[in-house]
Amino acid sequence: FWANKLIEKLLGSMNQEQKANFQNIETIERIFKDYLNVDLYEISDYAAIRKDVHQYFQIRHLLIHNNGYIDTRFIRNLDAAGIEHSYQNNQKIVIGESELDHCEEAFERLMLGLERGTLENFIDSHFGHDPKLVARAHELDHQASAGFITFEEQVSEFAHMGGLSEQQVADELGDTPANEQLLSYIRDELKPRFKIGFLSNA
Repeated sequence: FWANKLIEKLLGSMNQEQKANFQNIETIERIFKDYLNVDLYEISDYAAIRKDVHQYFQIRHLLIHNNGYIDTRFIRNLDAAGIEHSYQNNQKIVIGESELDHCEEAFERLMLGLERGTLENFIDSHFGHDPKLVARAHELDHQASAGFITFEEQVSEFAHMGGLSEQQVADELGDTPANEQLLSYIRDELKPRFKIGFLSNA
């Protein structure tokens, strides 16, 4: 559903001169809001997640465009975002294993936040009228997260509780197979014309 909606937006309304640029947090927020009507600020603890993601985008820019040397623009961007740091102008950024792990963890928190938001919207939409159903839905989610039940079993229980088909539950929770139409469109149409990606300028 979301993949098809994104294709529709990109094909129908996107300015050909506009870059589909996922290399700064502000643009990512706008793309999610404008194309998918998803407000990243609704993610729990998004303020902290945003700072981490923003910092690593800024580090990425230094590595790509300034050979990893800190400049006043880098420091100004971190300060404007309220990010505490001890960076000095002309200092060389060194990325080690711990920084890579922290960067990965920051983006994982962002993705998990999006996934969690989808689940909470589902629970509120289908079970919000009954506190007992809400509690049961959260209990099933905890069991699935802990590995006590499979995702398929969770979907089956949700379907039974809400009088829904299992396919509808799976679709709403986003457990759909890769959309080859979207992937082909990104690879063959968007990639040659727009900046897409975290590290690549191609």
